[in-house]
Formats: sequence, structure tokens, C-alpha cells
Amino acid sequence: MATAEPTELRCENGVCSAQFTAFCLQEHRDIPKPGTAYKAAENSPLKLVVTDRSGRKRSVLLGDHVVIRTERTFVAVRLSVPEAIIKSFGGVTAAISVAPSSSLLPVPVAGDLNPQTVTETADFTGPHRGTAQRVLASRHASAELVSRTARLINALPVKGDAPKSLRDKLWKQVFGSEPATVTGRGAVLAREAFEDCRRDINSYLMDGMRSCLTRYHDDAMITTTHEIWKAIKTGS
Repeated sequence: MATAEPTELRCENGVCSAQFTAFCLQEHRDIPKPGTAYKAAENSPLKLVVTDRSGRKRSVLLGDHVVIRTERTFVAVRLSVPEAIIKSFGGVTAAISVAPSSSLLPVPVAGDLNPQTVTETADFTGPHRGTAQRVLASRHASAELVSRTARLINALPVKGDAPKSLRDKLWKQVFGSEPATVTGRGAVLAREAFEDCRRDINSYLMDGMRSCLTRYHDDAMITTTHEIWKAIKTGS
């Protein structure tokens, strides 16, 4: 999915990365396993936005500098960039911008008995991707829910639970306003998910607030993907 604004990367051990929302166009294909490698299709530019110490921003095409792997089934991928690349552009922080109608293709694997064909790739990065874009544009509330929960997820620790102090202030830290001030169906749904997940995490049979928000994000994207499959079948 396109990013409304660049998604900030977090750096650890020389690698800077973030989670990005995705969906599947090919119902007939197997669900990708965690860590499956992907690459950006043609006409799907991924831009690295670096900010230097003075606050000046610079945007550059990532090209082959980015590593893309599935995070969870087909609903999320992780984009990673060497920290050295960011520093080479004078950046102290960085973010990645995904353009509308972007597509990812699985990296070819030697010995694959059922590889993507040229026709298949053309269809699913072309007309079928256009169908998906129309479905996404029609699901405003779901898109807002997904966008906001994704930003909250990226702001949380990757491992372990967030302390209560962080859970309580996370919304304002990410969005710059209090949850109660949001309007619009999608934003309200995201606020409700946040309020639900920031409560006593021990009440969930899951690993903390990040896992809780992930449930809301992924359920919405699975539903959206099913709508896309239906639209592709009917040509709507």
C-alpha cells in the first residue's frame, strides 16, 4: 500500500527498517512464508527520504539498496536498508516512501517448479493492480485504520511489551494529538483499537500491545484482500 507520508525507519546493528502494509493479488498462489524475499516491480519506485543534522531532507531512489521480506503472510512486509547507505547521504534519520499503485514481485528461486510467468506478472502489476487500487480507494475507513495501526506498530519495541507509560502516551507521540480529538470513521476505529490494546496486556493471550495492534491491522487487510480477489474475478 502507498504511504500517505514517509514511514520512519528504526536502526539496530547497522540495519534500518520498518514494517509496511501489503496485500495479495494472486488468490491462486500459496501464502508466502515468513522471510520470503521480494523486489519492487517496474514503475514501483521506493524512495529513501533522509534528514541531516540541520533538518534538511533529501529524497533518493532506493534501487537495489533495499531488502524486502515478508513479515506476516501477505499483509505486511519489512523493508530494510543498511545504515551506512543513510549515512552516505548525510542522513541522521531516514524514512521510506511508497508510491501509489506500487507492486512487489517474489524474487525468483532456482528450481521453482511454478515460477511467475511474464504474462502473469504483466497482468497482476497492470490491470489487476488497477482493480486493487479501485478497491483500496473505496475502503476509506479500513485504509485509515490500517495506516494508523501500522504507524503505532512501528513506534513500538519489536520485542517485548511496551511499559504502561509508553502505551498511555503512544497515540500523542505518533500523531501529535490526543485520541479523543480524532474524527472520521477510520480514525475512530483506529482509536478504539488503540484504547483496547493499551489496557492491561495480561488480559490478552498474545505478546503485548504490538501483537494486539497487529491483530487489528491484519484482520482489516485480510478482509480487504478478499474484496480485491472478488473484484478481480468479476472484473469490477
